[in-house]
Amino acid sequence: MADIWDLARSLGAKIVFFKPDDNISKDGMYYREISTVCLNDCVSRIRQENVLLHETGHSFYGHTHYKCHSKGWSSKQEKQADKYMIKQRADEWLAGYDWEPEFIDFEAFIKHFELEKHMYDLVVEVFESILGHNQLSNHFM
Repeated sequence: MADIWDLARSLGAKIVFFKPDDNISKDGMYYREISTVCLNDCVSRIRQENVLLHETGHSFYGHTHYKCHSKGWSSKQEKQADKYMIKQRADEWLAGYDWEPEFIDFEAFIKHFELEKHMYDLVVEVFESILGHNQLSNHFM
């Protein structure tokens, strides 16, 4: 998914890389005030792309952050950005099929795209919205 790099840049974002230290151990961060995405240079390209997709999701939904926003509001925006990222990854995953699959191995999807395990339910939700039917009875937990 090389075009995500171009998409982020076309939205006006500068992309810089950093080496993690004791103070910063995240995969990435976005600084809206200077339109800069900072990516951890020590994580895989897939994880870097996940950060770019997540931050692009914030842009797609027109999210803004104000100090007066509640934690609930911020959580809602983070979930939307995560769903955007997962949707892009799901589209990429499904492009490998010549037909609509009857079974989605969510754990394999999560492992392939190096997602956090806590995103499992969100992954299921995104695939159900794409495929238009419940996959829960078709997977192993």
